[in-house]
Amino acid sequence: MRAIFLSILIIVFVSNKNEAQSNNDSSNNFTTIISGSHKITSYKDGSKEDVDTITGWYKSWFPTGILEMEGKISNNGKKYRDSVWKYYNELGLLALQETYSKNGKINSLKINYFINNNPMDKTYEYFEGDYKDKTSFKFHKINTLFYMNGQAAAERHFVNDKIIEEKCWDSLGTPKPISYIDSIKTL
Repeated sequence: MRAIFLSILIIVFVSNKNEAQSNNDSSNNFTTIISGSHKITSYKDGSKEDVDTITGWYKSWFPTGILEMEGKISNNGKKYRDSVWKYYNELGLLALQETYSKNGKINSLKINYFINNNPMDKTYEYFEGDYKDKTSFKFHKINTLFYMNGQAAAERHFVNDKIIEEKCWDSLGTPKPISYIDSIKTL
């Protein structure tokens, strides 16, 4: 379904209509309205997306009306994701954030949540150097686990899949040796 959304985005950038226009397509179960620079598509399940054909800003919503994703697509002879893209879960909490430039993805942050909406874990990834040069390229990955109360429990920083730093805390935030994490029964 996301492939359909991105296909629609490509079509939207080709057209730039200033008059309001409506298109109903019962076979695909969606309605599209073009008004000024906005192309708004509403689906039968209640989900919706809005594309600004001038600025490239894109937003989509779950059938419940909660924001699902937002970001920008730029067109400099070639269409690419640009700036910060945010993806939300059905509760409206940030689940994934990715930063892009014309050269591709720069970094990402992924978050999973406990049932109480506090973060369970998060992973931040970024790189340094030129990926074509194996001697200077460094891929960083920082994993953080949390207690249900929101306090960080442990953090591991990897560079090229090797652990370079480990930290651990008790549920009150007091620093502990990394071996402490093995003694925790539940977070």
